[in-house]
Amino acid sequence: MTDLSIAAKPRRGTRAPFPHGEGFGSQRQIELAQLICAGCPVRPGCLAFALATDVQCGIWAGTTPSERRTVRHRAGMTESLPRRVVRRSPAELAALKTAT
Repeated sequence: MTDLSIAAKPRRGTRAPFPHGEGFGSQRQIELAQLICAGCPVRPGCLAFALATDVQCGIWAGTTPSERRTVRHRAGMTESLPRRVVRRSPAELAALKTAT
């Protein structure tokens, strides 16, 4: 699978906006982010990730949080996933790698 964070980087010199909210003041930032996303080669994977992990902030694959909630609802993806980060020691990570 392609690393989305590398493949989705905007053109050099373009700073991707991170809108804070979806209100009137954020509309220009949202529109700019959506323009950047429109030509992105990893947009389908980006949207799949945002939907699967229930990302609640920012623009992912050109969609706002409210648009993603609508898509999740229509697709029957109503349950939110737990938001827990599991931290593992280097020894635990090594054991997991050898087990697979």
